[in-house]
Amino acid sequence: PFSTRVTAPARSLALTFDRLLSQGDFPKKVHTILKRLEEAYRVPVDIEFAVEDETLFILQCRPLGGSGHTARVPIPSGIPAGDQVFAANRYISNGNLRDVRYVVLIDPRDYHQIDSVDRRLELARTVGRINDALQDETFILMGPGRWGSQDIRLGVQVTYADICNAAALIEIARTSDGYTPEPSFGTHFFQDLTEDGILYLPLYPDEDGQLFNEEVLLNSPNSLAELSPKDEAHADVVRVIDIQRAHPGRTLTFTMDGELQQALCYLR
Repeated sequence: PFSTRVTAPARSLALTFDRLLSQGDFPKKVHTILKRLEEAYRVPVDIEFAVEDETLFILQCRPLGGSGHTARVPIPSGIPAGDQVFAANRYISNGNLRDVRYVVLIDPRDYHQIDSVDRRLELARTVGRINDALQDETFILMGPGRWGSQDIRLGVQVTYADICNAAALIEIARTSDGYTPEPSFGTHFFQDLTEDGILYLPLYPDEDGQLFNEEVLLNSPNSLAELSPKDEAHADVVRVIDIQRAHPGRTLTFTMDGELQQALCYLR
């Protein structure tokens, strides 16, 4: 409105940014800022900003995920069913990990049976200590979605420092009481993963086209006590699978093909 007096009822009003985008130099300023940041980062970026009077403040700047700089790696065919650990066909970007040594797994069913808030919070510290112990190894971290959630009913309340050494983060979204957790897309946590090059995948074991051959992991020896003796009491919930120990002479490969929207983790 051009005046401060609005006589229309509230239900008929809508807030838009039409005049901001069509008049003045605001769009030009933002365009200039985005192009300069893209030149500096060498990839497109997103920003958070605030405006006070005529001054525009940049609050946050992050490279955009999915910028196309990761080369596509096709998924091989003919992998025996018994060697396939998990597969997905939703929200896939390009990525490839070879020679994965460890898988750290918190089964959502075990996690949701924990009644103690203190123990759920302690599990996050356990993950942090595993993350430190495996900082020189290639490992995949799998657990109930959403990782890093402030609501401990939805996922393990880790900080980014607790998972920063993982090569890939998998959010297992099992349906419980008719509810399936939402993935982390759009959150600051997800943007941290993207910026650090940590592969991300939501896995929906209860949906068609998804595969989770969890027996490969659940039937493997648990190396938690060897890596973090302090956390041995949590071995009933936290599993650390040393692939070389469980499957001598073999490693895991995790490949994501964004073009075909297919992802597969398999023994080789």
